[in-house]
Order: sequence, then C-alpha cells, then structure tokens
Amino acid sequence: MDKTAVLPSFYILLAKPPVTISTSSVYSDKNLTLTPYNTVSNMHSVLNYGDVLGSMSNGLQNVVFERYPETGMIRDKMLAFNADAALLSGSGATVYGIYSSKKHLNKAYDYFKMFGRSSFVYKTENINNVI
Repeated sequence: MDKTAVLPSFYILLAKPPVTISTSSVYSDKNLTLTPYNTVSNMHSVLNYGDVLGSMSNGLQNVVFERYPETGMIRDKMLAFNADAALLSGSGATVYGIYSSKKHLNKAYDYFKMFGRSSFVYKTENINNVI
C-alpha cells in the first residue's frame, strides 16, 4: 500500500542579487562537486521538517559563492536572520532560506527588501501539500 506524505509547513524566502551567472562556466569549474544521486533519489522519504532540511544540498554553491561573494553573503545573512537552512538555488544567483518561524521570515524579508529594485525578494509558504 502506498503511503501518502503530507509536506510539513514552512516558509521560504527567495533573494536574487543583481548579478548574472553563467551556468556553463559554473559547470566547467575544476572545483565543482555535483550533488550525489542518492540525495536526489531519496526525496520520497521527506516526511517532516527535519527531513526537508536534511535533504537540502547543492554541489554548485561553493563555486558560485567563490566567484560571486554577494550570493554567499545573502546565504549568511539569511542564516543570521534565523533561517533553519539557506542554499543557492540551482546555479544561482537566487538564494533561498527555509524558515519555521513567520516572524523570522518577515524580519529577513524586510532586511532584503531595503535593497530596492536592484534585488528580487519574494516570500512564500508551504501549506501542507499532499504528495
């Protein structure tokens, strides 16, 4: 019998600095370590908030953070605003933070929103979607 999973509720903050990142240059970097396949293939086991956080990884982010320090600074600032996790999305330049507290999400959102039109900032909420 199949088990229906209900994703836990959490909040997501997206922030993109005003930089353009070449995906091909990131993938061609000699220091690149890709995300292991077993991490990707185990997504069906994400059943609670700890599982969500434990499944997060991005092998591209070290290359991007080194080449574009502003992306790493965004990740660090999200963590300073009590994100439970923060990572680069794909090859960048968007960074996302996962928050269990709407209060912490809103404080981080207000901080990043101060940078005006030069940055893209968006917040969202997962509302117990069934998968």
